[in-house]
Amino acid sequence: MNRVVVEAVKVHSDFRGTVYEPIQPDELGFQRNIHVVTNLPGVVRGNHFHRRGTEIITIQWKTF
Repeated sequence: MNRVVVEAVKVHSDFRGTVYEPIQPDELGFQRNIHVVTNLPGVVRGNHFHRRGTEIITIQWKTF
C-alpha cells in the first residue's frame, strides 16, 4: 500500500512573489538544493552570483 506524507513547507513571501524549498538537501543525491520561486512581472530577486555551480531554470509565463 502506498503511503502519502504531508509536510509543512515554509514559504517566504513579499511584494516580489514567493520562494520555498520543497525538498531538503539531505533528501537529494547530487543536487545541493531546490527552490521554487514565483516572481511578479518586472521584479528582481536574488541579485547575486555563484563562482561555481550549475543552475536549472524553468519559466512559466502567465499573463493576467
